[in-house]
Amino acid sequence: MDIQKVLAELSGIPGPSGHEEKVADKIAEYAAELADEVVRDSLLNVFGVKKASKPGAKKLLIDAHSDEVGMIITKREGKYLRFMPKGLDPRILPGREVVITSDPVTYGVVGIVPGHTETTVQHSAPLTADKLWIDTGLSEETLKQRIRVGTFAGFREKCVPLGKSRFSGKTMDDRACAVMLLRALEILKDKELDVDVIMEFASQEEVGGKGAAVGAFRWQPDYAIAVDVNHARTPDANDPNDSRLFELGEGTPISMGPATTRKMAKRLLKIAAEQGDKALPDVMEGGTGTNMGAIQPAAGGTKSAVISLPLRYMHTAVEVVDLRDIESGAQLLAKFAMSLTGGEL
Repeated sequence: MDIQKVLAELSGIPGPSGHEEKVADKIAEYAAELADEVVRDSLLNVFGVKKASKPGAKKLLIDAHSDEVGMIITKREGKYLRFMPKGLDPRILPGREVVITSDPVTYGVVGIVPGHTETTVQHSAPLTADKLWIDTGLSEETLKQRIRVGTFAGFREKCVPLGKSRFSGKTMDDRACAVMLLRALEILKDKELDVDVIMEFASQEEVGGKGAAVGAFRWQPDYAIAVDVNHARTPDANDPNDSRLFELGEGTPISMGPATTRKMAKRLLKIAAEQGDKALPDVMEGGTGTNMGAIQPAAGGTKSAVISLPLRYMHTAVEVVDLRDIESGAQLLAKFAMSLTGGEL
């Protein structure tokens, strides 16, 4: 698998929460080439299933989410559109290109009053979404016919390589982790396993983990791993004593805390060390902020762990990941699945 190519393709497909149809279609297309079975549901979840060598095996569910942060159109105002951000800081939006999931798809830009025309007080005031709008270049009549209030919008920016192994673009959260799951499926394709592995590409994580809750209820897994992004070090987020900041290119951190099963975490850390990763435990003192919160209560309680992919500039159009971390994370997931001999941890 060409990780960079697949990541660029998945990232380029609009898929705000509740509108993941097209990205789900593409994920299902890839999974069909790698899994024994692909299952889909009405909530736009996709499941790639790699079956154990014997029937009645225990189940390992590995989760990444397919949706992305974005915007909802709240009002047509003449030739312009007002919107509400979903998971986005308004400060990053001025000057961004956006794609609106209308039929046909509509492109636009986020505009703002130029600072030249504001008073000093206006210019120094905090930037809020009500000071922004989307300009599509369409007439008022065409806008009224094409775009309804409640339509989703997201970033339009394309992915770009940075250096030898870094990759930047929108929706690395969590399409990079979706690619990690597909790559793990590829590694496991011809392997004999003692557990059924269900790769879950869940919808609506950014609005509360609804897809993951449905998936967990459906599959009733014995073990589960949520794979999501975490914060990588940057010049202004570089405290060496902060246990929640990680370096790009050193592997995928593994959660340690009350919300995860310690025995699973210890095995994952052991496998990571054996394959040469420098990743440290990811200390999570309470909840994990991932789909694990929706998955863990399933089946009377699911043994759980979280793997984090370091990422810079979360919830922006220029998120940065390291392709080496995606590969090492895929190897880690595959080796963990293979380590469940007899279906036991």
